[in-house]
Amino acid sequence: MALQERQSGFVRAGFDYDRTRGYLFRSDRDSLARSPGDALDPTLAEAVHASSNAPVLYFDAPARVPGCQFWNGGIAGYNNPLNALIQPVRSGTDWVVPPGLTPRDFAELIKLPMDAVEQDRVDLIVKPGQAWIDDFVLNQPVRTNRETLACEIGYRRFGDGVATWQQLPPRQTAG
Repeated sequence: MALQERQSGFVRAGFDYDRTRGYLFRSDRDSLARSPGDALDPTLAEAVHASSNAPVLYFDAPARVPGCQFWNGGIAGYNNPLNALIQPVRSGTDWVVPPGLTPRDFAELIKLPMDAVEQDRVDLIVKPGQAWIDDFVLNQPVRTNRETLACEIGYRRFGDGVATWQQLPPRQTAG
């Protein structure tokens, strides 16, 4: 089943190996944030594989989507999946750290290297991740209104995206 056939509205970041540039896999081809002239029509599995396949230091070849090859989105600057969570939050006229974090946590998180594997670093990553899953931390929209900071494209909270995903019709299997 192609991504366009499902009505979920999600985006996955990849890196187009052949064109050496970032690429966003979209389930909604009519999105206001779409790329013009996009001819790819990957399955959900292809988009997930292409956007999560680690680069050459870890694997031997890019993921393949018919007509293209991809590494994960980290090469395109979408390196830290928590980056969308680790940002200041507007509170009235001030900027504050996201809910569930101390200023020290925030300062440490924004400096974490890509290969954070030490347990104390992993524990630090879990804090905002769990706050995001619990809907205390907002998603980073695909597009934000510059004046109001409202989410124009995407889901405001993780739970909103999950609820939409759960309402999709079941996938039809061949056979």
